[in-house]
Amino acid sequence: MIPYPNSQNKRLFYVVFDQDYKAYQHNKLSYSSNSQKELYIEIENNQASIVVEK
Repeated sequence: MIPYPNSQNKRLFYVVFDQDYKAYQHNKLSYSSNSQKELYIEIENNQASIVVEK
């Protein structure tokens, strides 16, 4: 997690990690992902929110 510079002086952070994710619906695999995940997170009023998810 690193600070992400921006011209609006927002508290933005860049986060990257490897994801191995599986989702099931009615005991059947409905989605899987095994890749690198990138997030841009904004901290505002001590609350984190995902601005962009790749």
